Amino acid sequence: MFSISQYRLLLLSLTLSWICFSCKPNKSDATAADELAERYGMMAADAVGLDVEQLFEVPKGQRDEAAIRLSRTGYTVSYNTTWRIPNWVAYELTAAEAKAYGKRDGSFASDPAVGRYAAENSDYKGSGYSRGHMAPAGDMKWSRQAQHESFLLTNICPQDHDLNAGVWEDLESALRKYARKWGRVYIVCGPIVEDGYRTIGSHKVCVPQRFFKVVCWQKGGRWHCKAFVFPNQNVGGDYHDYSTTVDEVERLTNYDFFYQLPDNIEERIEAYDKRGEW
Repeated sequence: MFSISQYRLLLLSLTLSWICFSCKPNKSDATAADELAERYGMMAADAVGLDVEQLFEVPKGQRDEAAIRLSRTGYTVSYNTTWRIPNWVAYELTAAEAKAYGKRDGSFASDPAVGRYAAENSDYKGSGYSRGHMAPAGDMKWSRQAQHESFLLTNICPQDHDLNAGVWEDLESALRKYARKWGRVYIVCGPIVEDGYRTIGSHKVCVPQRFFKVVCWQKGGRWHCKAFVFPNQNVGGDYHDYSTTVDEVERLTNYDFFYQLPDNIEERIEAYDKRGEW
């Protein structure tokens, strides 16, 4: 049996142990930065201050309070329940994913995750528009589930057929090449919708007037960005003809892209546009 004094010592010891455990410091910013640097393949100095809970490629800002955010196997989408198309789709494409080989595997389908706000295949039938992927199936060949999810209509917009099969597809192919070359790229794309937009189908699916795509990557230890805006129509030329600055796309969309980068890096790269340069 313990004496009263021994009980008091035991109680004091347990109390001090609990206080020490409760006050145990969190991981240092440097340690967190190292972990994030490993996750994203970036320099640790650039990872300081990144939000562990927020994917690097996901933009900040919301165009519609009724938007539904969905996390898929290969991408994240903000779905607009009024327009019945995505506000944006964001994903990381690694070298290994870009090298994956396989045939196109999937079929377009309504997305049960958004319930009564879903678009249907019937909305596109006879509309004159293609079902244009935002996160392309070609970037999802590394996973059968990811590729099937790329065909959900929450990842699709009404898109001019010649744009879809032309410079838009050319840019998708180029980004796979650069992901293989640089190790990874971060991609955000989506529609630019302006007043007076038309709709298709019984669910009144919005037809965007334009589309954007912004890309961020590291090369030689330095961060780089490119941005593109395409009209939703048959356009010729090369995708470089439609390059612009990330700042301009932010102005058009009211989103803040790659905001987790240090301000001095973000401001430098997002204001830069040299056509034809990667």
